Amino acid sequence: EEFELAVSVTGSLALQALRDENNVAVMTTRERLRALSPKRALDELCSVEAVGDGGVSVLARALKHNEPNASVVSMVTGAVQSAHQIRLATSLYGLDIKVLAIRVDLGAEMSVQTTNNVSVVTLGDLEELPRAVRRASL
Repeated sequence: EEFELAVSVTGSLALQALRDENNVAVMTTRERLRALSPKRALDELCSVEAVGDGGVSVLARALKHNEPNASVVSMVTGAVQSAHQIRLATSLYGLDIKVLAIRVDLGAEMSVQTTNNVSVVTLGDLEELPRAVRRASL
């Protein structure tokens, strides 16, 4: 299911960032999860539920408000959000902040579209995530 893939993508990104000893904040449109360690990040993601409130624009604003000093922002959303909606939502970030927005669409061919500081990835399979991140130049 698309939601489960989105949670798996989020977990993979969080685990890699923690392994690389980066500070990580994991947020949904409703809450901030405490991803202080790989185990805690995975435990917290197990309790995330699908909600349809606000979408990518709400998430982008929440991330900006709660993590104003972030230098890299990764956002994961479902296929219902278009690349155009994602670009509009992420336009509030300055050019000095690298944005990776992953649009999960089960079975879709992986693609990466980068404009300025924002890379929008369409991802249909978790196995494509490493290649997608490399193509997005993070």
